[in-house]
Amino acid sequence: MTTEHWVIVGLSACIVFLTFLLLWQRRKRSQIGLSGLSSDRFGELLNSANGSNSIQKTAGIVSDLLVGTCRCERILFLRKRRGVLDLNYHYGLKEFKRSLIRIPFSGALAKEVSRGFNPRSITNIREFIPDNLADFLTDQGITLFFPVFWKEHLYGIYFVKTDNKIVDELRDFFMATLAKHLSIAYHIKWHESKLNDMQNRMSTAKDSDRSKGYTSRHISLDMLGLVRHKNSDRLVVQVIDSIQKNLSLKRIAFLYQPRNSVKAALIVRGENGASLKIPSIESVGKILSESDFEGTVSVSELATHHPDQKEWFDQLSALGLEHLTSLPLSADRVGLLAWSGQPEARIKSELSILRGQVELLSSNAESYEKIEEMSFTDSLTGLSNQRYFTKRLEEEIGRCRRYSRKLALIFFDLDNLKGTNDEYGHLAGDELLTQMGRILRETTRSIDVVARYGGDEFCIIMPESDIPTCELFMERLKNMVAESEFRFGDVSESLRCTVSLGGAVFPTHAEEPKKLIHAADMALLQAKESGRNCHRIYDPSLAVCGGSASS
Repeated sequence: MTTEHWVIVGLSACIVFLTFLLLWQRRKRSQIGLSGLSSDRFGELLNSANGSNSIQKTAGIVSDLLVGTCRCERILFLRKRRGVLDLNYHYGLKEFKRSLIRIPFSGALAKEVSRGFNPRSITNIREFIPDNLADFLTDQGITLFFPVFWKEHLYGIYFVKTDNKIVDELRDFFMATLAKHLSIAYHIKWHESKLNDMQNRMSTAKDSDRSKGYTSRHISLDMLGLVRHKNSDRLVVQVIDSIQKNLSLKRIAFLYQPRNSVKAALIVRGENGASLKIPSIESVGKILSESDFEGTVSVSELATHHPDQKEWFDQLSALGLEHLTSLPLSADRVGLLAWSGQPEARIKSELSILRGQVELLSSNAESYEKIEEMSFTDSLTGLSNQRYFTKRLEEEIGRCRRYSRKLALIFFDLDNLKGTNDEYGHLAGDELLTQMGRILRETTRSIDVVARYGGDEFCIIMPESDIPTCELFMERLKNMVAESEFRFGDVSESLRCTVSLGGAVFPTHAEEPKKLIHAADMALLQAKESGRNCHRIYDPSLAVCGGSASS
């Protein structure tokens, strides 16, 4: 399956976990507004990403879950088409005229509805709804809406009637999760349409070149060939290599801002650029804002206007790089391209065509990365989720094998989350988990991978760590949590929490990812059986009773 399909499957798995958690809580709280859930229907949801009509299948299952699980008696889904939101799906409505159910689209409406996926009162968008449609919704008892959107793209709005006698945060959270899942499916389809359009343009351009007797492929076609690259930083390297090859440039250097970085990076071709000084992103922005980059400028000219960067410009000149132009990767990611070896007029003409294509390619890759990152993130704590943890553990163990290095894996969970939930409610427990995520981000190193494994269980991958390092960290984390004060809402006293931790080290305790996970989990069980609020390194000689660390 493609990356986008795995994204949907990953999010579907998250929905499965959340739903069964919610249903378990329903048995403990009589006022949960969720009813039975069909595991078969979720099986269809997991498989819906495989077909060509994934949006239709996914939307159908989402609608079924709204009816069967969230007890929605009436549903309207208005999809955005050609400047209006038009009726696309309905359930449980009484007599109505289809032409009545339509809302004019506007930027103000999109901004208002796209504040989040949670269901909200229709009164929030009443000013955008025509009076006759508002009256119809009132007559039908429809009082809530939630959007299907991604960033600036609004794909549609659901309007629902459900049991309003109960204020049910869990039901609303489940509905919001379904909305987010469907939003990603729509956004992937939108991207696929863009990709198909670009590939059609590439095919048309090839046919045109063939009919004119051209034997070489134009650089624009080479750029369009990169359209399915999903990693934005690796794409940059491919773009620069393509520019150098197709424009026959002897030397080329590209200074740019990598995604999610505040530091500039440099790509050099044709010369060894290891000794080149790299200016800060702020300096690059200053050069761009104070210089005329409609076309190209000479390196020597810029050096006279920006004496604070003279050393860098002198280094470029020493490498024979004579010309500079702006080549942004997106509205937020700057780029400066320097080259030598060809007449400036030709390069100026070619680059004026390429700028828009480079931005489109980069934006496309960034968007895919953001979708994938969301599928790797636990929404409650902001940490990585189990899917990302599994992927990274395999990668890190592979790296350790190649370089004969060690790696520590730590599993830990909260000792009495159930007691917090019983005394203060589940929202207090959620807040405790959220604050635990903050502690972990502040405690771990930048090279560590911290994830919420499930429920109240967390895991940490610690590269370059042996048994003493692992034990020292577990002791420090145990003490930090025990000394922390956790606060929730209007609860006057601070909540207290302790954790039990278990650690295992590669390759001492296991040489395969699954076996290392098992070893760390068994160490956690050993810690719990030792009285909790303690830590243990895996000891295979100790017998452990019980089923799992989270039980």
